Amino acid sequence: MEKPDMSHYGKCRMMMRKHEQHHMLRFKLVAFLMLINAYMHIHSPIEQGISILIYSIITLAIGLFAVPEKPKLLAITCILLFIGIIFGWIAWHIGMIMLGLFLLQIPETKQAVWIKQQEGYPYFNERFTEQMQNFGKEYQPEHKFDNLHDEEMPSIPEF
Repeated sequence: MEKPDMSHYGKCRMMMRKHEQHHMLRFKLVAFLMLINAYMHIHSPIEQGISILIYSIITLAIGLFAVPEKPKLLAITCILLFIGIIFGWIAWHIGMIMLGLFLLQIPETKQAVWIKQQEGYPYFNERFTEQMQNFGKEYQPEHKFDNLHDEEMPSIPEF
């Protein structure tokens, strides 16, 4: 059996970890900017304030899940931010910063697409790959537990 090439595992794991760290930093910055935006809209009428709050929560929720591996959610987040800027739900200078932060994710998204195509995705773990080669889908457990409920449990003798 031929051993797969695992030389790229370390690089891919490092890239995925870096993407995750950048995403969380980006999300925290956007959440902070949304709070500043909410503070700026405090004097708005209640109806508009509630709609801005709902919009902000939805945008933040989608932004949280817009990791580099999910480019469609990134696009949706950018569109929502653009709509918020147009309708005045986000101050234009704050909205442009948030939009810029998410647009900085595009190169990471391209890397994530490449990573997804690599052998060993998503774990990039040498031991896991070797175990899957040895056992894979043909793994048969030593003990069968299928018919346990049909048989009575043997009594344990007391000493």
